[in-house]
Amino acid sequence: MENSQRERTCPPSAGYYTWQQGDTLVGIAQRYGLTTSAIRQANAGLPLETVAPGTRICLPSRPVSCPSGRLYTVRRGDTLVGIARQNGVTVAQLMDQNPYVDPDDLQVGQVLCLPDRVAPPAPGPTPGPNCPAGYTQGTVRYGENIVELLTRYNMSYAVFTRVNPQLNPNQLAPGQRYCVPPRSQRGGCGQGRSYLIQDGENLQGAARANGVTPARLLILNPNLSPGDFVPGRMICLP
Repeated sequence: MENSQRERTCPPSAGYYTWQQGDTLVGIAQRYGLTTSAIRQANAGLPLETVAPGTRICLPSRPVSCPSGRLYTVRRGDTLVGIARQNGVTVAQLMDQNPYVDPDDLQVGQVLCLPDRVAPPAPGPTPGPNCPAGYTQGTVRYGENIVELLTRYNMSYAVFTRVNPQLNPNQLAPGQRYCVPPRSQRGGCGQGRSYLIQDGENLQGAARANGVTPARLLILNPNLSPGDFVPGRMICLP
């Protein structure tokens, strides 16, 4: 029964969500602007009061908003790369405009927001009105975790949590907005039992060599960005 729940197939108009430790039906409904009854109907037969972490559920369809572009309906054989190339936009732009969409599992009939054809934007998220002056705003993408997000912007764990106190970095959800400080405010040095990163090692390699996770290293070295984990760098270990 548990295996069938994990392999649940949602209709093309619906989205997927992977149940996290601590999730509740009410919390998910509030986070995505849905009703609890709508989520129950989209997951008929699944006891949502006793869902195990890691179970994939369906999120019912919701109106797609595309104020700065147009709607696009996925056709048979479409891929995110192909859609982007055919319409003169980047894959990153498509992912930012459609954070709830699994880029590796497009469904025929699925509706996407296709941004207007524009010149490729400068690296980094788009400006956000709710961020401090000089900061920019980003959107959590489908399946993105804290390590991938920090690596994308070369930003430290300490900086991310300080400028985004409303977010739980261990329970990021697609569509959540966050602020990114200027590049000059993303790095530094930490404290603790030291380790010299060896030739050929990076964040993942140093973590593997010392039996910890990349996320743990970022927490132990709160002033270091993922890109700071280079050979010759002294870092902190537990």
